[in-house]
Amino acid sequence: MRRARATLIATAVGGVLAAGLAAAPAHANPLISHEGGGLCHTSQSPCRGDQADATFPAGTVQFTDASFPSAVLNSPKPVLVNFCAVWSGVCRALEPELEKVAAERDGRVVVGTLDIDQNPVTPRRYNVNTIPALLLFKNGTVVAKRVGPLTKNDVLRLIDPHL
Repeated sequence: MRRARATLIATAVGGVLAAGLAAAPAHANPLISHEGGGLCHTSQSPCRGDQADATFPAGTVQFTDASFPSAVLNSPKPVLVNFCAVWSGVCRALEPELEKVAAERDGRVVVGTLDIDQNPVTPRRYNVNTIPALLLFKNGTVVAKRVGPLTKNDVLRLIDPHL
């Protein structure tokens, strides 16, 4: 997994991630996209066999500009979207906290990530200028937002009033 992360970081040029991984197979969940090198996964069903992607936290999903309307805006559950980038140390530090939140609130909220370098349209639409930025969507509307480094408890305080 470290090799995969090193490959991803090494292929980042000018803030744009070059596809350095082989395409992954289709995911069982049609709302999860594999465009851009097969970076998405869930802890229940890794996309590349038993090797979960080291880029984003297990238990979370990866959104794309294409999947965002159906997976986030039309979701029957609240959706916490982490707008981030693989090259950001602060985003990487938030990963384990999001894993914990996804596990503790499993079934009550969807926790996912949107890579701003591979998906530039959605961050612009929601005025995301700083990462990491956590936006909580409920019934297609942003109901809470936090920017910057957060702990698990910070994230829970953000989402719990809306569950």
